[in-house]
Amino acid sequence: MRVLEIQAEIDYLYFAIDEWQRRAPKSGFEKLIDECSGHEQQRQVDLASLVAQVNERRKEYAQLTGEPYDSTASDELLAALKAESA
Repeated sequence: MRVLEIQAEIDYLYFAIDEWQRRAPKSGFEKLIDECSGHEQQRQVDLASLVAQVNERRKEYAQLTGEPYDSTASDELLAALKAESA
């Protein structure tokens, strides 16, 4: 039962990351305002926190199911999202 709860938490966290990505400023002007106001830094901290939570849940899921855990996918996701928002 806990495995299903963890999977639901992981799904929600990926949804939150998608929302983060959707709400990120798109135009150069929006990005400039975001950087000057300090919101960009907070957004990066929030993103790193979401990815860290995904990693924690994936580790717990791997322990419960006996599957191997590799953080490479989450690390690559974080790097890609940061590069996309830059």
